[in-house]
Amino acid sequence: TGGTADFAGGVPVSNLTLAGGTVSGSPTVADATLTNGTLTGSGTMTLTGNSTLDYPIIDNGFRVLNQGQATAPDTTGNYLNMTNGGVLENAGTYTTTTPYGITADSNSANAVLNDASGTWVVNVPTLSGTTTSIYAPFTNLGTVQLTKGTLDVPSLTNLTAGILTGGTYVANTGTLEVGANITTNAATITLGTTGGITNGGANALASLSSNSGSLALHQALTLGQSLTNT
Repeated sequence: TGGTADFAGGVPVSNLTLAGGTVSGSPTVADATLTNGTLTGSGTMTLTGNSTLDYPIIDNGFRVLNQGQATAPDTTGNYLNMTNGGVLENAGTYTTTTPYGITADSNSANAVLNDASGTWVVNVPTLSGTTTSIYAPFTNLGTVQLTKGTLDVPSLTNLTAGILTGGTYVANTGTLEVGANITTNAATITLGTTGGITNGGANALASLSSNSGSLALHQALTLGQSLTNT
């Protein structure tokens, strides 16, 4: 739990458990259990199989790239922590079942990325709490799928000055809390009968005045202004 491991670039690892200590370098890992400890340096850990990301620290420019099936479990009540420019990138499927999520220091290079091929699934069991948060800047180019609970993303880089761009947002039964109103939609949005996109708990789409993306609604939407579809 207190050791140090440094992997040369592309070294294949079939199974890796990080319970403490420090990992650096650029291994390609089939199955990983990242419970605790620190991933640090300029390397990239590529996850290709089934992985669990609990509450490690991603530090100092290190990148964790998921290309397989990754799960953030509800086991400890702790946050995965991004510091000094750490990056978590999803190109596969990342499923969060924890009501805690991802925290970050003030370094502007910290980033959580959901690539065009990535699906970010939120399925937070009600008994453990209902909201999971991403406090690092979050960029979505793929699909955010809300199945159960709320995803709080106060720093969604796709939403600037009321304009939502890029990516797909599917809220069939869950809620996406974005911390701002959406006046222009240039993304792909699907809302189920009980799903929602909110700003401080209120409907973030109530101020929508322009749609140049895709908007699929399976519920009533009350607007305070006319909507132009372009």
